[in-house]
Amino acid sequence: VAIARVALDLTQAQLADTVGIVRRQIAAYEAGDSKPRDKVLHNLAAALGTTSEWLATGAGAGPDVRHVRKTITVPLIPIYTSVQAHAVNE
Repeated sequence: VAIARVALDLTQAQLADTVGIVRRQIAAYEAGDSKPRDKVLHNLAAALGTTSEWLATGAGAGPDVRHVRKTITVPLIPIYTSVQAHAVNE
């Protein structure tokens, strides 16, 4: 669900509104904590432009994810010169 949702640039809230469920249910599906019932699965597939088979098993026709970029989140560590560090401590 997350892959298809991100491919369409939708928030969890937007997808939930489209499908007619609450946002926390989308979050549960994406986390693997819950699986949608058949009717919701079909509605999710329609909203995401894929098939319920792909959502349930990963087999079959998936969504167009060509514009999804892989990202890596790393903490930002500031790098100071000795002059900057001295100025910060004053």
